[in-house]
Amino acid sequence: SFNGLTDDYLMPPLVTGLQDPAPIVRQSAADSLSSFPDPRVQEWLNHLIQTDADPTVKREAHAALEHSQRVSRQPQAQTP
Repeated sequence: SFNGLTDDYLMPPLVTGLQDPAPIVRQSAADSLSSFPDPRVQEWLNHLIQTDADPTVKREAHAALEHSQRVSRQPQAQTP
C-alpha cells in the first residue's frame, strides 16, 4: 500500500519491515522501498540480498534494488 509514496516519514516502518519474521512482510517492504531515491535504500536492499534466508525475499530485494538504481539515476524535481 506504500508503493509510489516516498515521504521520508514512511521509511522507518518500511525498514523495520525488512527485519520482520514473515517473508511476505519483508518482500512487501523491499518492494515499497524501491521507489525511494535515498541511497541508503540500496544499502539496505543489498544487505537483504546477502543475508535473507528466503529465496523469494532475495528475488524481490534484487528486483527492488534494480528499480531503486533506476530511480536514483533519474533527475530529481527541484522545488523553488
